[in-house]
Amino acid sequence: MTVSRHESKCVFTASSLAGGLRAGVAAVKITPPDGIPVSGYYYVRNSQGVLDDIFAKAMVLDDGKAKAAMVVCDLLLLPRRMVIEARWIIEEKTGIPASNVMISATHAHTGPAIVGGSSLDDFRSCRGRIQEFHAFEERRGFHDSGAQ
Repeated sequence: MTVSRHESKCVFTASSLAGGLRAGVAAVKITPPDGIPVSGYYYVRNSQGVLDDIFAKAMVLDDGKAKAAMVVCDLLLLPRRMVIEARWIIEEKTGIPASNVMISATHAHTGPAIVGGSSLDDFRSCRGRIQEFHAFEERRGFHDSGAQ
């Protein structure tokens, strides 16, 4: 087991003796500055200080044959176009296939507002990029007939 601490993140890796499964986790503080709009309300509300920091947390699993990553952000939502772009960047920088990366939000109503987060907005503005991503997944041998 290895633990190392960096500025705003803690990285932990462990290796399973029985099955050869390796896992690594990290957390990065994503707390924005005071005064930014807070999401999840039907009126404009800006942050007025920090009670608890918010984080993006990741776990990577590796069985020696394939790698998968799971990322969760303390946000109300993540626009699909942001998730797609992040999956591409993760593949480019780490070699983990974009189709093996899951990114989600905790649905925190007191986190920063992410503008244009509607799935319908994403569909209208990124239709070509989504089709391009599906073609990319199919080239990699990943195809989920029901998923978007």
